[in-house]
Amino acid sequence: MAIEADIALARARRAYERGRAKRALALAAPVLLMVAAAALLGSRRSTFVPGGLALLGTAWFFLWRGQTLGRAVLPGVLAGVAPLVLALAARSYGHLCTGDRCMSLCIPACSLGGLVAGALIARTARDTPHRGRFIVGASTLAVLVGALGCSGCASCWTTWASRATTLCANAR
Repeated sequence: MAIEADIALARARRAYERGRAKRALALAAPVLLMVAAAALLGSRRSTFVPGGLALLGTAWFFLWRGQTLGRAVLPGVLAGVAPLVLALAARSYGHLCTGDRCMSLCIPACSLGGLVAGALIARTARDTPHRGRFIVGASTLAVLVGALGCSGCASCWTTWASRATTLCANAR
């Protein structure tokens, strides 16, 4: 009798986890629309597949785990939209030339986007229990979203990540 109860309990647990995984996938699926839009607007489409898969996988995992990481998904993805849009706009505009000097707009756009994203995450994290875990989760997703726009520029990505992390670490 005890063995049958253990088997039933194991089956119920597997069904429960399967249901959570399916729900997390359904909730994470809209990030694919963001990846598709970024791929259509960006110039390096080959980088969107691994970046999009990393974003989808991370969002799915956070939603599946739930709790603080699950609550960090929406703010993290929304915070990442600022650097994504600014980076895509900078890439479409190209260079800013004044007199005999030209500069790429990628680094200033990614830096500004990182500041905005960091401020949004820091503001959201103020009222959240387990602030550190929330900041790590939201920042991870924001970096993955922003990286879709800065995929061709590693220094922009690093600059953006450091700006966001610095602001988030100072959240009170």
